[in-house]
Amino acid sequence: MSVSSNVTYIVDDSDSAIGYLCASTHQRVTNSYFHDTWTSIASTNCADGWFQYKFNGTKVYIFSPNTEYGQNYTVNMDSAGALIEYGNGIYTSGLLHDGEHTVIYAIGHEELHPAFDYLTVQAGSSTQMKGRTVIVDDYDPDITFSGNWSNVAFYPTKFDYSTGTYQSTAHWSNTAGDSLSFRFYGSSVAVYGIISNTTDTDGSIVISYSVDAEKATTSVSSANGTNQPIPMAQLFSVNVPDGLHTLVVNVTFVLNLRQIGIDFITYNASFESIDSMPSLSDSPVSTTSSSKTTNVGAIAGSVVGGVVFVTIFALFLYIFKKRTYQRRRTRAAAVVIGRNYNPHLDAKHQPIIEAYQMRDQKALP
Repeated sequence: MSVSSNVTYIVDDSDSAIGYLCASTHQRVTNSYFHDTWTSIASTNCADGWFQYKFNGTKVYIFSPNTEYGQNYTVNMDSAGALIEYGNGIYTSGLLHDGEHTVIYAIGHEELHPAFDYLTVQAGSSTQMKGRTVIVDDYDPDITFSGNWSNVAFYPTKFDYSTGTYQSTAHWSNTAGDSLSFRFYGSSVAVYGIISNTTDTDGSIVISYSVDAEKATTSVSSANGTNQPIPMAQLFSVNVPDGLHTLVVNVTFVLNLRQIGIDFITYNASFESIDSMPSLSDSPVSTTSSSKTTNVGAIAGSVVGGVVFVTIFALFLYIFKKRTYQRRRTRAAAVVIGRNYNPHLDAKHQPIIEAYQMRDQKALP
């Protein structure tokens, strides 16, 4: 991840870490919402506190839109007192000190039908990241787009008040050959986007996904007679071993004025904190390369072993021949000694026999 990028994790409205403080209605739908769930209030008592969340981080973002812009809701950060907020219910805190915080969100107008979908936290050094779901917006510089991607939809796209794109951005494609790549350090990865139909005729977009060169292909299509876009659609997901990985997405085929929007990417973090997060510039270990290295090592080992064997064998022959030569010379000297030895003479009258000095053959004249 680039130095300038912020690491942010996402928490779904159905997560057990979200504490609901009043009667609430939990809904499950297909697509349009993160993890296909959203929650609304079921009592005016929620004006005193609807839900709370404790976290370690430096910023919090709450996506809980309502039907009318300009209606008030309150946010109480770290028991500092409820502050009245105005707008459409979507809240972004200012920069917080890196540490533990508690946010309480409240709204009591049931007729506004607030739809809480998710919240995100910008991580700090104190944030425990292992196992958390990191969210990466399409505008993040760590995602590299290639081809004819557009920041604006090619064809008209309109969302319901309670749905939309993350951070109100997306990268759009309607051209075969467009692609993107993203590197991450985690144990899973998922791609979320917007499925958008534009005509009443049959059509589809075929997209291929690969993680570390392992490929998968999906066909994205919409039913006839509808041009309602579907946001928060999970286009692809896969579990991978903990470590550094590369995701590549390719648009391979487009039929009948279809477009696809890439909204964000998520992955489960394999690092404990942002301070211990490995550099994404490190190259992942390739299984193929390891195999080749092992084969080369085995071949090199065999060659070296053969050379050593030949050397030892040659040395053995040299020593064997040398000792054979020494034995022959020693036996010859013994014969001479035997011929000059007289057992009837005392020791001082025995012939003087000088020890035969064995010399290397190279030193012989």
